[in-house]
Amino acid sequence: MSKVRTVVKNTFVLLLASIFTNIAGFIWTVAMARYLGAGGFGIISASLAITSIFGIFADLGLSIYLTREIARKREKSLNLFRNVISLKTIFSIITFTFLLVIIFIRKYPVYGKIVTILIGIYVILQSFNNVFYGVFQGFEKMEYQTISTILNNSLLLIFILGVIYLKLGIIEIGMAYTLSAFISLLYSYLICNSKFLKVGIAVNSDLWKKILPEALPFGITGIFTNIYFWIDSAMLSFMKNDVVVGLYNAPYKIMQALLFIYSTYMIALFPVMSKFYIQSSERLTLTYQKSLKYMLLISMPIAVFTTILAKEITLLVYGPQYLPAVPAFQILIWTIVFIFTNGIFANLLNSSNRQVTVTKTTGIAAAFNVVVNLILIPKMSYIGASITTVATELLITIMFIYCVNKTKYKLKFSMINTVLKILCLNIVLAIILMTPIYLILKIILGVVAYFIGIIAVRVLDEIDWLIIKMALGIKSDQK
Repeated sequence: MSKVRTVVKNTFVLLLASIFTNIAGFIWTVAMARYLGAGGFGIISASLAITSIFGIFADLGLSIYLTREIARKREKSLNLFRNVISLKTIFSIITFTFLLVIIFIRKYPVYGKIVTILIGIYVILQSFNNVFYGVFQGFEKMEYQTISTILNNSLLLIFILGVIYLKLGIIEIGMAYTLSAFISLLYSYLICNSKFLKVGIAVNSDLWKKILPEALPFGITGIFTNIYFWIDSAMLSFMKNDVVVGLYNAPYKIMQALLFIYSTYMIALFPVMSKFYIQSSERLTLTYQKSLKYMLLISMPIAVFTTILAKEITLLVYGPQYLPAVPAFQILIWTIVFIFTNGIFANLLNSSNRQVTVTKTTGIAAAFNVVVNLILIPKMSYIGASITTVATELLITIMFIYCVNKTKYKLKFSMINTVLKILCLNIVLAIILMTPIYLILKIILGVVAYFIGIIAVRVLDEIDWLIIKMALGIKSDQK
């Protein structure tokens, strides 16, 4: 249990950043959506989708690999870090060149091309920042990543609200993205250089031959993940129009904002699981299976709440012009249940040197996503894209369970009982939320009933309560 406080500390500081990031992101997303309308918001969303798909090629798994290796062998981190910087620079130049070619070939308004270039620069800068985040995570000092993230999102919020206040255009919004990322990158550079590793470049061909094969599976996984995460918006942009992209991305952005719990926990958990793979398979098994339970307990009620209250949420956040997006919202929100659980499985496999398995799984999922989108988007537009997104994550869950059960970390039969208990609790929650009483009252009743149910049906066992005590700093005789 000695690592519990480390995970909790890092989760907490990252949670602060994630809470702020998601609040800030929520504000500027809503402000942009209302200010630009579905068409303008669609241009920004399409630009982010296209550049994010390309952006992963600037990293190819280097940041995740760096985190894992620093966590395992800190004494060798400086040389590794500098070689990663060199590789990163080469990949970034090649990636941005290809992006420019695609932008200029595409038939698109000039202002749309300019916005895509600006956001492309933003994505490359963020990609470099991820290398520094890899260092912070490897040394388990997430507070510096927190500050950098908050800085980036604070500036982006200020810049975007400034653009709206001054009644400027969509190009200035693109510039806001680029400038905020540059300042955040500068901060991370200064902190890394002064407190951790001196920034520099190094060329060691023998080391590169070791880095690339081990990092590449992470990178290919990232490529596939980005494809099935962003390809729907890109395909809607090419196959439909910017208004459709805007209607799809309005609920999609809310769904993304809710992923902060998942992403925060995953980042803090990965270095610890990497250590447990070396030190104790029993602790690794316990960690991932408990984490799986916690993610289900959190994600399922979020999906239930949102499905039933999607119309009210859409009206409150975006206004009546985005009401056509409600059905997509009710479908997309179930993605988070599978994403939360898939993240645990991916962390387990990556931390135990099975990143190739993750790569194959995400590759199959990416191909599935593209094919099904090609079938459904022409017939069902953004509703088809929503169905495809959920189906893709479900497919990944099935494949991950199959792969994990072939290892010594296979799921215990008791997990089925746990899942059934959580499912029953959420059925009760749904019934409460559908009752014809005041909205606030049924929300309160639903939350109270859910927490009482967790205790009543004993979803949490003695080890769970021990972990909670450790997380809260309550002394225990167990180690």
